[in-house]
Amino acid sequence: MNAGEDHERAGPKPPDEDDPMELVAVTLPEGDADLAVACLVEEFVRLGMTDAQLLDLFRRPFYAGAHAIWKARGEEHVRQVIARVRAQWGHPRFTVVNADVPDAVAPVSLGARPVAPGGRPGPGAPPPSGR
Repeated sequence: MNAGEDHERAGPKPPDEDDPMELVAVTLPEGDADLAVACLVEEFVRLGMTDAQLLDLFRRPFYAGAHAIWKARGEEHVRQVIARVRAQWGHPRFTVVNADVPDAVAPVSLGARPVAPGGRPGPGAPPPSGR
């Protein structure tokens, strides 16, 4: 038996209490909560989440930080932050093409269109591609 087999049989080692790599979330007593929530919304907007998906994320207790903002400030505040960030970033669209040909380059198209309030394309938005 080698060392690798022995480790597999024993299973993963639980983290030590002082393990510096263990992930621990904490709240900070100071800071700008509005900036934090805007950054969180921006991250998920840029990943392609819809407004409904974002709002659902804030409603779920599993996402403790987002949920705490939703409980403290209310759903209308969260909706306003989402609208403000959406006005800045639009609706990112992603197209990924998987090529089955070896050594082929798989094109990835990333793009966003500015939107006006109400979800309509804003000034300077290119016309829809028709896809």
